[in-house]
Amino acid sequence: MHAPPYDEETVTALVTAATAAPSLHNAQPWQFCWRSATRTVELRADLRRAMPRTDPDHRALHLGCGAALFNLRVAAAHLGLDIQSRLLPDPSDPYLLAAVRIGGLGPPDREASTLFPAIERRHTSRQPFADRPVPADVQQALRDAAAREGAQLLFPGAWHLEALLDHVRDAEGRDALDPERLEDLRRWTHRGAQATDGIPDHALGPRPRSGRCPQVRFEEEQVEGPATAALLRAAAQADVLVLGSRGLSGFTGFLVGSVALGVVARAARPVVLVPAGGTGADGYETAGPRGAVGGTWSWDSTWRTRATR
Repeated sequence: MHAPPYDEETVTALVTAATAAPSLHNAQPWQFCWRSATRTVELRADLRRAMPRTDPDHRALHLGCGAALFNLRVAAAHLGLDIQSRLLPDPSDPYLLAAVRIGGLGPPDREASTLFPAIERRHTSRQPFADRPVPADVQQALRDAAAREGAQLLFPGAWHLEALLDHVRDAEGRDALDPERLEDLRRWTHRGAQATDGIPDHALGPRPRSGRCPQVRFEEEQVEGPATAALLRAAAQADVLVLGSRGLSGFTGFLVGSVALGVVARAARPVVLVPAGGTGADGYETAGPRGAVGGTWSWDSTWRTRATR
């Protein structure tokens, strides 16, 4: 039995589906080459689209290329094609990541073909996440899907999640202070609306005005009663309480200071006092109008703040 020929339209459809895969900053770090003599699609890493500062070990590059390879497999199954994939087929060519031979003689992967509509629907959401757990049955279905691909999917517990978010915040803070580390962001984000790669402005999620507090949700609440009592109730439900002022002076400023001292004296949690117009230990200017008289402030470095997410 002879395998049917494959025209340009079929190969183009496979590669089009493959290149709809997600990748870091939508850099699309892949190249595809069709070898008609052997009916093979080669997948190569495109180092021109690598990110030497954000992804120095090319881990994210390989993840993106792996997602593209999976999309190609799904598209082939949808077209009723049997394929054989070989990962890293040439030890002397490490950036040849996979070779996919279209056989045409065996049965297609029926289970993979059911995923084809998801290729068009999938997109990367950069909006804030909903604060609700993933249902247990969905988690198990995702674990099973990963196991079928020879991988293991783990869902972090509460302590692991907090540790991971701490690392993310620390990394973003370090990147913000290092101009060289921002080069990858400058190259691949804030592109025009017609860009075919990278991330255009309209696809970026909302950020705080200052850009200094990723993944923090701010809520405003007006309460009645004495200020000291209200702040003590808030402190009882928090890991740390931060008090600032607006650079008030005279009698009003005196009252603000009295409230702060009363809270510090009675709170069961650590309290941070941030004067108006000063400069914090991180080099950022604290709240308050320009020209306001500030002071010094500090807190025990062993305490870790935990923002509401």
